[in-house]
Amino acid sequence: MKRISRLVSVLLAIVMACTTLAVTSFADDTYVASVTIDGVTTNYTTIASAFNALSSDTTATITLLCDTSYSGSGLQLNGNVTFDLNGFTLTGTSSTPMAT
Repeated sequence: MKRISRLVSVLLAIVMACTTLAVTSFADDTYVASVTIDGVTTNYTTIASAFNALSSDTTATITLLCDTSYSGSGLQLNGNVTFDLNGFTLTGTSSTPMAT
């Protein structure tokens, strides 16, 4: 009985460790911004892709999810957009204005 109990304990420990690893490996900490349009929020891995999700008739909120930087041509704000830095910093260089 003691041997079975010990075996079950070891198996449960292995299952718990594997479960924790699986959750950790699938956790995606690479999202830098989210865009909320009509109550639907989508996460993006680059600030440029978040800006590109907007169209001229969009009312949206872009929210930073971490400190991020951008380098390249200017980012175009299309539509009625609220930009929420959420306590984070967006830094970068651009050859054209960041927002018009």
